Amino acid sequence: MLTILPPTEEIVVSFPLLLVERGTVENLDAAAGIVELKRKDGSLAKIRVSDNTIVDNVYADIFTWESNKGIRDLKKGDRVRARVWPAHDDVENALLIDVFHL
Repeated sequence: MLTILPPTEEIVVSFPLLLVERGTVENLDAAAGIVELKRKDGSLAKIRVSDNTIVDNVYADIFTWESNKGIRDLKKGDRVRARVWPAHDDVENALLIDVFHL
């Protein structure tokens, strides 16, 4: 006979929430992997881009994506939306960056 008992303690699993940064590429340091975004309010967000970061080009007129772009494909003035982990030492680590071409 098999008896299943409920856990004796509450199990809590938590994950840090991803943040969304929107703005225009202001500065780009490809060697260091740092992109600075200028937000709508004029402040800057420093975002670290690694080899694991997905950088997608999004074309609003045809709704298609071109994947596997990198930090070197970004340029000053690009409008982007970045999904980032909360800042550590004033730098956010990017998981995904969407580059919009409108």
